[in-house]
Amino acid sequence: MNYMKQNTLKVLIADDHKIFRAGLITILNSINQISSIKEAQNGLEVLDLIMKESLDLIFMDVKMPGMNGIEATKTVKKLYPHIKIIALTFYDDQEFVIEMFANGASAYLLKNTDREEIEEALTTVLNDHHYYSREVSEALFKRLVDKSLLSQKSDGTLSVD
Repeated sequence: MNYMKQNTLKVLIADDHKIFRAGLITILNSINQISSIKEAQNGLEVLDLIMKESLDLIFMDVKMPGMNGIEATKTVKKLYPHIKIIALTFYDDQEFVIEMFANGASAYLLKNTDREEIEEALTTVLNDHHYYSREVSEALFKRLVDKSLLSQKSDGTLSVD
């Protein structure tokens, strides 16, 4: 399916905050490729909705009541591997990033993002590539360097003045 055509993309926003969903809907309505936008408050609603509706992409919050975004992503990708998932959350925690990608997410964005980055992530994911926000990459890089420095200190190969 060519997702870059106007009005062909069916999207679901899974987030437990109604006001956030409303804001994201406003942004997504300004993107020409999107034909429909559905909403879910948690992972259980996501699973219920995808059994009834054909979807192309889900914006998935990581932390939601009932069933969180990690479990929902894992289940969605198992049952419907063609559906793309973009994690959209407040948390740049390394474990959340790793778990979302390990369970099938194609992108990881923080909720402080803007329309341009959402559209860039959307295009990247629809072209079968992975995307993560600058803040996420900086946080992961810092943790990687810190972990590397700690392991070097513990085995005595790095001298710190």
